[in-house]
Amino acid sequence: MREISGLVILSWLAACASEPPAPEVTLARALINEPVTFDTIPKLGTLTITAGTDTIPRTFVDFSVGAVDPSAWFEVQSGTPTLSLWALDPNDTDLSGTNSIRVRATFPTIGPGVSSSATLAAIGEDGATLAAAQDDLQVFVTSLVPVANTNFARATGTLIGTICRTGDTEADTQACVPLSGEFDTSVGVQN
Repeated sequence: MREISGLVILSWLAACASEPPAPEVTLARALINEPVTFDTIPKLGTLTITAGTDTIPRTFVDFSVGAVDPSAWFEVQSGTPTLSLWALDPNDTDLSGTNSIRVRATFPTIGPGVSSSATLAAIGEDGATLAAAQDDLQVFVTSLVPVANTNFARATGTLIGTICRTGDTEADTQACVPLSGEFDTSVGVQN
């Protein structure tokens, strides 16, 4: 745990080192059992979160090996346009999801706009939620530009709200700081 603006927030707020360009993951590499790691998987874009006074960079990746499987999607789920973002910590070399950030937001349409509802969770080891955004979270998609002849688009946007450490004590629920962020990434798009 670390101290942020007088509040104990999360150990996942550590800044990440910049990453070198990664070689392309191909079906051939997967078939020869070459390990797929953060260093070898294609990067799609970035999410930068500011929680209190700390900046947390995270990266969207493409898990695809012979199929489309990005960590960022804008699709209709149960009749509702939904943006699903899973941004990984560049230090998570085995892609376990530790210290990742998950955002899910619903919109009136697939395209630029303001979310109708949104959630954000900071994920720790074993998938435990370390912190979560409050009901004031809003996600804004400022642009969504289709990539010709693909199921992808380039999405940019911002988010704003409050994030609180999760836990069972009153101190946990009071450990809250302002949250803002921006993303710029390729997203899979399915209407």
